[in-house]
Amino acid sequence: MVDLPVEVLLVADRTLPCRGLRDIIDAYPSMCLVAETRSSQDALPHCALIRAKPLVVIVDAATPTIDASMIVADIRVALSSPPPMLCLINGYDDMARELVAEHAVGLLFMHSSPEELEAAVLMRAAGYSIGLGPPPGRTRYSWDADKDAVDGLRCLSEREFEVLKLIAHGYTNTAIADLLELRESTVKSHVQRLLRKVDCRSRAELAVLAYEKCMRQDVMIRSA
Repeated sequence: MVDLPVEVLLVADRTLPCRGLRDIIDAYPSMCLVAETRSSQDALPHCALIRAKPLVVIVDAATPTIDASMIVADIRVALSSPPPMLCLINGYDDMARELVAEHAVGLLFMHSSPEELEAAVLMRAAGYSIGLGPPPGRTRYSWDADKDAVDGLRCLSEREFEVLKLIAHGYTNTAIADLLELRESTVKSHVQRLLRKVDCRSRAELAVLAYEKCMRQDVMIRSA
């Protein structure tokens, strides 16, 4: 499990979105905002510090004045062990594809919920990829677990295990309720029981736990 709180460095150039991101990060004990910058030059000193907690760099790639590809490239070139990065995007365009294909960063839509942002930060801190489908030649993760074969999860009911799987794949409570033909309140009850049984504090920690215990890495072979 990730050592909390995860420290966050925000690279952004817009006042309102930056304020909104700051408020979200401040609202979650699992994250701690350590600095806000507007360029890779300003970000590098913060990235190079030796830290007791993991660091994730969030880049507002949806801002026209921010060259996300250059910022990510500068950090990766300057540091032998660059921190995991998460780029916020408006849509899956050529720039987003380049960020994943060339720099292997995580992607998250700007309109994502605060819970999805928290989950993405914790997943990146734990070393997992966050994106909209990996490009050829990259690693992806697939569910590869039997409840009774995984230490720490044998206490779960079959339904709770099913809900955990859907949480790991990014489904909201509403979507899970639709898929399993349950009331949303029932799904919320399953999530609360999951949190208690596996000793997690948030939905994001459930997602990280699921990746650590139940996901298998698959390397996609680049086609000729």
